[in-house]
Amino acid sequence: MTTDSQASSSPLDKELEYAVFSVGSYWRADVSFGRIPGVIKTWVGLATGENLGPVEAVELWFHPKRVSYHALVRWFWDSINPQKLSENQRYQPAIFTTDEKQFKVAQRSVVEMEFKYKKELSALVQPLTDFDAAPLENQKYYLQNNPKVLAAIQPLFSDPETLLNSTAAARINSFLGGGATLDDLQQQWATVAALPGEPGELQSFLADLEKLTQQAGNPENRDD
Repeated sequence: MTTDSQASSSPLDKELEYAVFSVGSYWRADVSFGRIPGVIKTWVGLATGENLGPVEAVELWFHPKRVSYHALVRWFWDSINPQKLSENQRYQPAIFTTDEKQFKVAQRSVVEMEFKYKKELSALVQPLTDFDAAPLENQKYYLQNNPKVLAAIQPLFSDPETLLNSTAAARINSFLGGGATLDDLQQQWATVAALPGEPGELQSFLADLEKLTQQAGNPENRDD
């Protein structure tokens, strides 16, 4: 397996595990998984499996004491419609496993879903062979395309890549993309702000985010 990730490292990384999922476009995947408590970082790109790909996907680093791989797999199934899979391979949903343990968890979930939907779904589990990170301008799409929010949060970080690699960016991007609610952010924000590598000034940023998004309209009502 080879990866070409641009995600930066931090002291917390030693405690994290790695996973890759596709649920359609990689921007949709980033919004979906970026909201989950315990997911520390997300980065989008093209994933290739043994018999699939490349497809748009999100790679993520998660804290197994806060969210299990099993829970992430369940989240994957809740994020797709197994009865209506994309005919375009680039957007094919898939669980890309990185080791035997992940493969077994994913395979068990497939058995459950096949029984539920009466449909062959084993092709949706693929051992990951390659991950090619998308360019920086394609990361955290909804955050980077909201100039007011981006301008307000960027000064808290040393450079754009550090911001886009942060847990805060994952949560805010999910909120702006309609995946997370403001209540979701409020429940997690103290934990996010206390993570290694996240600036202390984040604690007060949520109030600024609420004002900025109220001025522009509620992103929770987005359809895209």
